[in-house]
Amino acid sequence: MKSMEQELRCPLCEELVKQPVLLPCLHSVCLLCAVEVVWTTS
Repeated sequence: MKSMEQELRCPLCEELVKQPVLLPCLHSVCLLCAVEVVWTTS
């Protein structure tokens, strides 16, 4: 079982999620990480 701290980590930056964004796949990431991914893939 994952610890609560692991659950609260952003899978992109691996830090505690700041300003969480819920993706359509139901993963949570930091708002800044989500914006960075959108900018680099666009």
